[in-house]
Amino acid sequence: MNGEVQNVKEYSGVFNDHANRLVEAAKVSAYTLSDNPVLKAKLLAAANDLSSTIHPVINAALTLSADHTQPSYIENMDVIR
Repeated sequence: MNGEVQNVKEYSGVFNDHANRLVEAAKVSAYTLSDNPVLKAKLLAAANDLSSTIHPVINAALTLSADHTQPSYIENMDVIR
């Protein structure tokens, strides 16, 4: 995946759209199934968890696709470790 930053940038928009659709679907399902409070709480928690991980996943993909010889890549990988 090294050196494919442009491809990752292009597909990150698609990933973002799909992930946001999943978040919305979980929220709609939660409120549709409001008769079951346990299921509603789990669906809302899943929506919140997914929503909070969208941008970190995109950023991680961009970092991993960068040229591994660049200083910014090395610094990011040191932070991740």
